[in-house]
Amino acid sequence: MTHPRPSTAAALAVSVWSVVGPGCGRPPPAPEPAPPPPPAVGAQKGPLAVTITETTITEVAGLRVGVGNVWEADFTGPDGQTTRGPTAMVSFADEAGQDLHRERVHAGSELFVAGRRYRIEAVSAPANGRGSVTLTATEAPTGGAH
Repeated sequence: MTHPRPSTAAALAVSVWSVVGPGCGRPPPAPEPAPPPPPAVGAQKGPLAVTITETTITEVAGLRVGVGNVWEADFTGPDGQTTRGPTAMVSFADEAGQDLHRERVHAGSELFVAGRRYRIEAVSAPANGRGSVTLTATEAPTGGAH
């Protein structure tokens, strides 16, 4: 009497069972819960500081803020004196991409755009690499321009 050869499917089932073991069919353990997302820029109370790298766009208080063309240039400071230092072009656009305001700025510049006051805290123009602008955004005082 001859014994039938096991089918290929049966051999495969035994082989798979030996690899995955009896735990097969159990659901995997639940993943660790994700940490809560950081608050949206503009959702915090009080002034918020944001550093934007040259050639990038960041959302600040519901507006798209872009920074480009960072270099040393002459500008008139708050004291009325001409000074040479780092400057940058800062552009503000709404969510649809509509240009709202564009201006060359330096540390100490203040802009009023869409009901907010933006103060340029620092402009970095390194000799090599991309520059950056650090700004703070606060609610514009009543009667603020723009």
